[in-house]
This record gives sequence, structure tokens and C-alpha cells, in this order.
Amino acid sequence: IFITGNWDNATKPFFFKPDLTLTWGTQTANLCKKLNGINSKPIGTPRFDLISKTKFINKKNAKKILKLNLKNKYLIYAGKIVPSKDYELLIKINKFLDNYKNFKIIYRPHPYAMDKSNFKDFKKIKAKESLNNIILDPTLTKFSNLQMKQYFYLFSASNGLVSSFSTLTLESAYYKLPAFCFAINEILAENRFDYELGCKYAPHLLLLNKYNWPKRSFGYKNFFKNFEIFINKLESDNVALQKVLDQAILTNNLKYYDRLVKIIQDF
Repeated sequence: IFITGNWDNATKPFFFKPDLTLTWGTQTANLCKKLNGINSKPIGTPRFDLISKTKFINKKNAKKILKLNLKNKYLIYAGKIVPSKDYELLIKINKFLDNYKNFKIIYRPHPYAMDKSNFKDFKKIKAKESLNNIILDPTLTKFSNLQMKQYFYLFSASNGLVSSFSTLTLESAYYKLPAFCFAINEILAENRFDYELGCKYAPHLLLLNKYNWPKRSFGYKNFFKNFEIFINKLESDNVALQKVLDQAILTNNLKYYDRLVKIIQDF
């Protein structure tokens, strides 16, 4: 039995064929069967299983805990795992938000980024470029080494997510957050592949391109036009959001461990 650790694992080539693959949801179970010809079942993931059974706190209290301005609306900007020039785009977003005085960006570098400079250089670049509309994720210091707690308070305090089609998009759905997914080839540090095409047509990401949630943008040309539409109507299509979640992540009344035990016993 092979248990996938990440959302896209089931869509990758297999070096050996297990008798059974357990995936995050029905979407990836079907993809694994179709692309790899392997018997597959959805089991969910411990990470989102915990979130689905969590009692949430209100936004005002979360903001107070993180010492954020209660009058502001905060959008999470999720950094990428691949080497990229996040600051090139963040500088432009900062300038754009000068026209939206109550909007701020919380920059969340990817915890497993190949290039750590985006995290290490933040204070220096923030001061140099006068990034008054952007702050570093306060949970990184307040809840150091407690990643699940970081995400809980970060999402609870925020009003939306800006992400390059990352798994955080799925996580934001549990908090009913509006999400804006983008792909821009020019901000990749290395031009090894077409990032925009990948985000449109990667098998697991087709789900994020199917419904009215999340909102999407491809390329620099349309980014700020689409971003402006997004923040001017900052609301989530909860029907579409739930359709994405229901297909991507299996959750039910059983705990992840109990589901796993049952599958093994029945195998």
C-alpha cells in the first residue's frame, strides 16, 4: 500500500506499482487510476483532517492575537517553493495598494522553499523599497516551529489568499476565504518550464481552474486588472469552494487513523 504525502503525488509517474494507492481525495484517486493504471482509494490527509474538525475563532480575536490593525483587510501572499522573484511582484502590489488604504499584504514565504533568500532578505527589502503595505507573517515568530498553529491564526485573521496555485488554496477553503490564484512566468528565477501552462493544465490543478472559486490570472499583462476585480469584490463563492473541497480532500466522521486501519483490514 502506497500512501501519498502531497496532493499531486498520485499524478506523477510511479517507479513501481503498488497494489493500492491511497490519495487525498476522489479527484486524485481517479487521476491515479487513469494516469498510472493503479488501484486507488481516497483516504484524506491528516493535515486537513485536523482542520476539518477544528473549532474556529472569529477574525477580530485572531487579529488581536497577532496584533494586527482591526480596521485593515489582510491578504495572505503565499511564496512559491520554486526559486522565484517574489519581491519583484510584491513591490508592484505594494504600490498598487496605495490606492486601497485599508488593504495590507501578509507575506508568507514557503516553508520548504528551495531558495531561502525571500525569507532572509525581507526586512532589508521592505526598508529599501518602503513596503508600507506589506508585512511578514507574524505567526512565524509568535508560534515558532508550530506550523499548524501558525496556519490556524494566519487564516483566521486574514480576508483572502493570493497564491500561485499552491496547496494553501485548499487550506483556505476550510476558512471560507476568497482566493486569487496566479501564474507568471517572468517572476521565476529560472526558466526551466512554462509555469503558466503548468498551472492551467497540470492534472490535479484542473480542479482549481474548473469553478468560480478560486479566481485566476495568468501572465503579467492581466494580473493587476484581475487583482483589482478580486479585491473590489472580496467575497467567496462557497458553493464552488465546497465542490473543490469535496473532490480534493476526503473527510468524514472517522478520524484519518481509523480510516487507514479500516482500509488495511479490508485489503
